[in-house]
Amino acid sequence: MAFKFNWTTFDKSFIDEAQDKLTEALNKGIKTQMIGNIKVKELNMGTKAPDLEVMEIGDLSEEKFKGIFKITYQGDAYLVIQTIVQINPLVIPKTPITLSVGGGVVAADQPLPIPIKLRISNLKLSGIAALGFSNKGITFCFKNDPLENINVSSTFDHIPAIKKIIENIIKTQISAFLLEDVPGLIHNFS
Repeated sequence: MAFKFNWTTFDKSFIDEAQDKLTEALNKGIKTQMIGNIKVKELNMGTKAPDLEVMEIGDLSEEKFKGIFKITYQGDAYLVIQTIVQINPLVIPKTPITLSVGGGVVAADQPLPIPIKLRISNLKLSGIAALGFSNKGITFCFKNDPLENINVSSTFDHIPAIKKIIENIIKTQISAFLLEDVPGLIHNFS
């Protein structure tokens, strides 16, 4: 059984709320001194809808529906986020010993925060989801972490260590968003 999505018409209120929820989700969890608060500046749902395959229908009537689906997505959706990255998080306090050390700079005297924008694209999802409809609304949840891959690009792409840290943080936060926040977002819009 196949489903057709009207993927190109998302109203502004949906996009605004999704951006707010993504901003909240990306700022949850472990804070590092390397990355500041994250703000979603742009969310584009793309032109390609996810593929939805019916795996099991558990309950079907005029009042309610429950099913298990395989959801895959490899489309052109993207988001742009803004944050501050700490370029030199190691700051050595000034003491008589560190003041007398000559030679090259080993650590910065002050932290150096740099504002950056990151573009998250090439989202690849594959997951199993439970979906239910009733007069109370829509319930939805992933049974597994559907995030297979994303591309995170920024002005720090040429510095592999910083790029890897930023990518790992963003991937972790997006996985948490899909598993924890998307169900509530879908239910609120139903």
